[in-house]
Amino acid sequence: MLGTTPAAAWKESLASGVIPRLPANPARFVIGFLPVTRGRLRRNGLLFERIRHWADVLPAIAQPREALIVRYDPRNLAQLYVLDSHHRYHAIPYADIRRPPISLAELRHAHSILRNQAKASINEEQLLAVHERQVEILKKAIRATKAARRRGELRRLSGPVSRQPISLSTSPAG
Repeated sequence: MLGTTPAAAWKESLASGVIPRLPANPARFVIGFLPVTRGRLRRNGLLFERIRHWADVLPAIAQPREALIVRYDPRNLAQLYVLDSHHRYHAIPYADIRRPPISLAELRHAHSILRNQAKASINEEQLLAVHERQVEILKKAIRATKAARRRGELRRLSGPVSRQPISLSTSPAG
């Protein structure tokens, strides 16, 4: 079935009477497609792209400084997936779960902003503060764009502006 789209292959399988097998564990199936990296467990958790993650299961999975296989969703770094010795994945959230989700691209953008400001050491607090400022700038731009779009639509619907002054005479016409 090479050279065809997955949807076409699925339809062809169903038409031929073969019922494709669904994965036994859909979550593990999806995690298997995520990017993978290696990490090391530290005493205070797992550090990924300068953001600390922690779960109570981490000490049971590995000893400090032991290498770990880590999968991550680049669209949301709020949770990592760590493979244990029994080949099971464990979700490892931010150490501070109050933090907002952030994508890998947003995190790298915040890092480049801090680097351009010649910050000697960049930490989690600084990265997430810059990200929050960028989110606020984006929200303001969206509000301004919506307001401009509404004003333009209002002008379009109200028709052309009359250049003639309104006559206030009370004499009857005609």
